[in-house]
Amino acid sequence: MRERGGREPQHGVIPSALARLRCRAWVGQGIVGYRSDKGLFKSRQELLSVPRFSQKTFEQAAGFLRIPDSENPLDNTGVHPERYSLLEGFATKLGKSVRELVGAGAELVRKARDELMGEIGAFTFDDILGELEKPGRDPVKSSPFFSFERTSTRSKTLKRGWFAPVSSRT
Repeated sequence: MRERGGREPQHGVIPSALARLRCRAWVGQGIVGYRSDKGLFKSRQELLSVPRFSQKTFEQAAGFLRIPDSENPLDNTGVHPERYSLLEGFATKLGKSVRELVGAGAELVRKARDELMGEIGAFTFDDILGELEKPGRDPVKSSPFFSFERTSTRSKTLKRGWFAPVSSRT
C-alpha cells in the first residue's frame, strides 16, 4: 500500500495532520488501533470514539482529516464540522442534498456568495468553496516544493540576504 500523505485515517499511517497539530503519538496510534479493531471509519464523528481522542483534538484536526467513503460528503473535504449545519441548511433551502453541493454543484454555493458571506465572512467562504470544488484534495500535495540552493544543503549554510519560501497549512 502506498502512503497517501497521511490525511486519511483510513490508511495504515499515523496521520501527519495530527503531527502538525503537535498531537501526541498515542493519538495517532489510537486511530490506527481503532481502525484495525473496528474497520474503516464511516464518518468524522466516529473519530470521537477513538480512545483519548478528545473533543479539543477533534476540533483542531477534523478539517485536516478526510473520510473518503463517508455517508456525509463533507467528511471528504476540509470543511470543518462546525460549518456542516450552514451547508445543510443552504442545501435544504435550495431543495438539494449536501452531496449536490460538492464538485460541480459548488457553483450553486458560488452564486450565493453574498448571502453566505454575511454569515461566515469572505475568507471562510472562499475556503469552503475551494473545498467543495475539489473534495478529497490533499492540501499538502498542492504546496510548492522547496529546496535549498545547490551549494546549500543545511540551514546553517544559508547566507544573509537569501530567502526561502515559507507557508503554513494549519
